[in-house]
Amino acid sequence: MDGVLQVIQNLGFPIACCVFLGFFIKKQSDEYREDVKQQSDIYRQDVNNITAQYNDAIKEFRKAIEKNTMILTAIESKLERGAE
Repeated sequence: MDGVLQVIQNLGFPIACCVFLGFFIKKQSDEYREDVKQQSDIYRQDVNNITAQYNDAIKEFRKAIEKNTMILTAIESKLERGAE
């Protein structure tokens, strides 16, 4: 507290207020930057998880389509043999 009074006495109240407000703004800016970084990291993890789930679903759909194609090909072959 003595340091604050000494700064006010040496520099004057308006200049001391400007200095302290500068430190306050810097502190707030640093905290905001850290919060944004944390939110960005969380968002990036969520996007990566969703992308992985989407890719897994696509793989399953491809497998299902391949199985359906094989079954339809087998049915078509049987129908062609039966028509001959």
